[in-house]
Amino acid sequence: FKEKMQEMHAISLENVKNSRGDAVSFAIIKHIRRIVTKKGDNMAFVTVYDNDGETELTLFPEAYSKSHKALKLNHIVIIDCYYSYKNKEISVTKITDARESENE
Repeated sequence: FKEKMQEMHAISLENVKNSRGDAVSFAIIKHIRRIVTKKGDNMAFVTVYDNDGETELTLFPEAYSKSHKALKLNHIVIIDCYYSYKNKEISVTKITDARESENE
């Protein structure tokens, strides 16, 4: 996966916090907690880890609908995201299974 990470200019989730604009990161899913909102939409709280440590990500309904198939414990995933300075957290756009993206 190192070649794929370099090809995609992936950075660690810790470095996403210091970046401007869209970013790509790789991590492994450690824990998933799925919930249903009051409006009936699905979303999830996902704990991932990489070389810099653990991070909890929130997948709001739009990101969840694009990502739910990739949410599997212990899978390496590609995280399309950006740092929201307003909310002081990483905002996830989409999560993709890294193994599936190798076939592209």
